[in-house]
Amino acid sequence: MIARIILAADEYPRTSHVEAMDGFEPPRHQGHKENRPTILATFAGENTIRTMPRLAAKLTQAVGLHTAGNLAEAESLYREILRVDAGHADALHLLGVVVSGRQQHDEAAGYIRQAIEIDDSAAVYHFNLGNALLADGLPADAAPCYERAVALRPAEAAYRINLANAYVALNRIDEAVETYEQAIPLNSHYEAEIRVNLGHVLKSCGRFADALPHYEFAMQRLPASGDLCAAVGFVLQALGRKVEA
Repeated sequence: MIARIILAADEYPRTSHVEAMDGFEPPRHQGHKENRPTILATFAGENTIRTMPRLAAKLTQAVGLHTAGNLAEAESLYREILRVDAGHADALHLLGVVVSGRQQHDEAAGYIRQAIEIDDSAAVYHFNLGNALLADGLPADAAPCYERAVALRPAEAAYRINLANAYVALNRIDEAVETYEQAIPLNSHYEAEIRVNLGHVLKSCGRFADALPHYEFAMQRLPASGDLCAAVGFVLQALGRKVEA
């Protein structure tokens, strides 16, 4: 049930030291595999940077490299920060995100857990720990992380989307549907993708009439996708509307 991880960095720490990153947009929809919800990810750090200005400047540089896709250089700087301050929560968290990006999810989870031990109040830490665990095939461990992230930042759509993804992987269908629906009004940017996921979940449990409006909405707003067209055709046929399919 796990698809690619999409970077959806909506903000990096909005503090006096690091400004929000302008011009960084998450990749748009590139087609959904059948019944495979998208995992959203962010390397945003929400906690206030508490270290000396030199480390704050180095972290800003590392985040810029990370955003630009220069992951090896960013990782080197995160590790350099940690050599000076082993308890730098942002650097631990962001290092974990880099490591997870190369599929070393268990190691990544270790770094992010260390960040959470230092600062349990940063929702994004819990979110990205959930991402590492979900990508590692551990939805039962990921779900509580996402639930904690949602509790800390209930208005964040991405947190609810990935929580719903974990529920799908656990076959907790009613909770998944409810959580996807809760995410829709929170961020219109993700609405079409959420509705694709909803359509897949509803279709999988035979709720074809409920699935169809979500698919139709998505088809009007997303680039053409063979998988999506096939899903719509299947639902239409299941509803006895074979001519439309």
